[in-house]
Amino acid sequence: MMDFEDLLKIHRIDIDEIEVVAFDVFDTLLYRNVSPNQVYKIWSNKVIEEFKIRIGTEDFLDKRKKAGWIQKVKNLLNGLDNETTYKQLMWELYNNTKMTVSFDVFYEKCIQIALDIEKEYCFKNLSICKYLDTARRKGKIVICISDYFLSSIQLNELLYSKGIFLDHVFSSCDYCRLKSTGNLYETVGLKLGISLDKILMIGDNKISDLKMAKKKRLHAIHIKDNKQFKKYKEMDNEEKNRKQEFQKMLFDYESTKNFSPFSRLAFPLFIFVERLYSQLVLDDCHDVLFMSREGEFLKRLFDLYQKQYGMGKKIQSHYLYVSRHSTLIPSIHEIKEESFKEIYKNYPSMKVEDFLKNLDLDDNTEIRNEFREYLKNNRIIEDFKESKEYADILSSKKFQEICLEKAKEQRRLFIKYLDDMNINYQADGLYIVDIGYSGTSQKNISKIFRNKIKVHGYYMICEAMSSNFTINNTICGILYDCNRKREGNILYTYNETVIESLLLASHSSVVGYKEEMKDRKIVPIFSNNDIEKNCYLELIKPIQKNIEEVFLNIILYVKKCFYSEFDYLTKFEKIYKRFIFNPEIKELELYIKIPITDNFAIYREERADNSNKIHRKFNIKNFLCVLKTKGLVLREQNTNWIAAAFYKMDLWKMNEWIYCFSFVAIRIFRFYTNAKMKRKISVDYRN
Repeated sequence: MMDFEDLLKIHRIDIDEIEVVAFDVFDTLLYRNVSPNQVYKIWSNKVIEEFKIRIGTEDFLDKRKKAGWIQKVKNLLNGLDNETTYKQLMWELYNNTKMTVSFDVFYEKCIQIALDIEKEYCFKNLSICKYLDTARRKGKIVICISDYFLSSIQLNELLYSKGIFLDHVFSSCDYCRLKSTGNLYETVGLKLGISLDKILMIGDNKISDLKMAKKKRLHAIHIKDNKQFKKYKEMDNEEKNRKQEFQKMLFDYESTKNFSPFSRLAFPLFIFVERLYSQLVLDDCHDVLFMSREGEFLKRLFDLYQKQYGMGKKIQSHYLYVSRHSTLIPSIHEIKEESFKEIYKNYPSMKVEDFLKNLDLDDNTEIRNEFREYLKNNRIIEDFKESKEYADILSSKKFQEICLEKAKEQRRLFIKYLDDMNINYQADGLYIVDIGYSGTSQKNISKIFRNKIKVHGYYMICEAMSSNFTINNTICGILYDCNRKREGNILYTYNETVIESLLLASHSSVVGYKEEMKDRKIVPIFSNNDIEKNCYLELIKPIQKNIEEVFLNIILYVKKCFYSEFDYLTKFEKIYKRFIFNPEIKELELYIKIPITDNFAIYREERADNSNKIHRKFNIKNFLCVLKTKGLVLREQNTNWIAAAFYKMDLWKMNEWIYCFSFVAIRIFRFYTNAKMKRKISVDYRN
C-alpha cells in the first residue's frame, strides 16, 4: 500500500490545508476475525449464558433488533437521527426480556461483554495505522469518527487495547447523530471548534465516509479492502452451511443407527462440560481438580473444550488421584461411631473383613490377632453399626492406636500430595469435579482439614442434600441437582451408573498414598485389579475415543454456528433419551461385557457376561416373570441398566416400547426418586 503523502497527492489534497485527520474504526483502523453479523450473535450468546435467559440466539438477536427499531423511531420523532444510545437500546431489551437482575447490572454487563468480544476478535490494520502515525508526525490532530453502538469511552478503550492512540474519539451512540446523514460531522466540527473543510475523513464506507463527508465540505478518501469483505461473506456462508450440517447430524443421531457405539453419550457430556466451565468462571475458579477415576475422561473433555473455544478465561485443570477409600482413612481424627459412618451408611450389612479393608487394616497382623474370631467366622452381619462386633472394634485399644496412627500418616501424605500441585488452595479453596452423587470423597477431604479449607464440589449429578454441607463445603449439581427448585432433567439420573461405567479410567482405584524415597514425591497406591485394566484397554478406551470424536464435532459445530444452549438443549436431551431407553444391540452387547465392581464398603465384583449367547427371540416366559415379580427380576441381571437387563432376558424388544412411553417411565422413576429422597432426608435427620 502506498504511503500517506502519495495517497494525498492522488486525491489532490493539500496536507497544509488539513488540521484534523479523521479515521473510521471498523474495517479501516480495525478488522475483525469474524463477520459483523457474527459479532452480534456472539454477544447474544454470551448475554443469554450470563443471565440464564431461556431463549435461542437468533430469537434474542431479533429482540435486540426490535428494541433498536423502537428506540430509533422515538429518537426520529424527537428530531434526532435514526440512531439510539446504548442505554436506550438496553433499556428496551431489558423490558422485553424476563430478567432477575436490576437494569444497572444488566446494562453494565452487556457493555462489558460487547467490549470483551471486540477486544477478542478485532486486530489492527497495520497499513491504515501507518497513515495515522504519519499524520501525527506532521502535527495533525488525529481522531476517529464512527457509527457505532457503544460510546466513545468504550470505543477509545478498544482502540487503546490494540495500541491505537487518538486525540479524540467520536461515536454516533453518544449524540444519536450519524455519519450517513452527515449530522455527526457537524457535531464533530462544533465539538472541536473547527471548520469542516479543515478535516480529512478516511474510511471504507462509500456513502458515510465519502459521499456524506464531501457533502459536508470535508476532504474524504475512500479506502476499501475487498479481500476483507470477501472474508466476511465467506464466514457468513460457512456459518449457514455449518448449521445445515449440524441439523443433519442431530437428525442422524436421533433417528438412524449409523454411528459408533456409545457416541451419543457425547451430547450430555457436552452440556455438562459447557455448564461446568460457565459455573467455574462465575465462581472465579483458577484451578480445578478432576477426581479420579471418572475425572480422567472428564478432564480430557474439559481441556478439549477450552482449547477449541480459545477465548474467555483459562482455567487450569488438574487430575486428583483420590477415592472414597483413600480419603476416608486420613479424615479420621478420633475413634467414635460417626468417624466410620461413610462405610456403612449405604451398606448396613457387611463382614468384619470388609470393614477393616476400608481402613487398610485387614492385613495388619496385630489387628487380625485382635479380631481373629470375628474374621474366622467370615459372616455377613446384619445392621453392622448396631452389632456387638462393631462395638468391640471401636472399644479396642489396639484398634484405636493402629487406626489413628495410620490416619495421621495418610493425612500427612495427602496434604503434601496437594501441596506439591502448587495450587493456592489454602486461600482460594479446592474446586473439585466428579460424576456424583453424594459427595462422600468431598466430605472426607473437608474433614481432613477439619472444615477449615473451603471445598467446592461440582458434580454431573448431585443427589446429596445441601443441608448436610457447610459454607466451607459446598456442593453443586450441573446436569441434575436435587437441591434446586429447577433441578434439571431427571433423565440424567435414570441410568447414572451407565455413564459411570463408561467413564472408567486407565488405572485402578486409589487406596492410599506413599512417599517415594528418591525424590520425596507423593504417589498414589492403586488396588490390584487386572479385570478393570483389561476392560479399559479392550472395551472402554475405544468407546471413549468414539465419544471424544463426536464431542469435538459438537464443539466445532456449536462454535461455528454461534448457538446458545437453548438452541440445542432439547435436541441433545432427546438423543440421550433414545440412547438410555432404546440403545442399539451392538451397544448392549458391549455393555454386558463390562464388569461391575464396588471398591468401597462391601467390595463386591460381578463378573462380566462374556458368553457368546445370541439374544434375539422374544422370551414369553421371561416376560411373564417380569410381570409376576413387578420388575424385580430385572435387578437380578446385575446390569444397572434396564435396557441391558431386558436384553439379557431376551426381551430387548421391550426397549422400543419403553422408549415410546418414556414420559410415563420417567414420571414413575421421578415418583420413586422423590420417595427415596424423602426417606434419605428422614434417615439423615435422625442421624
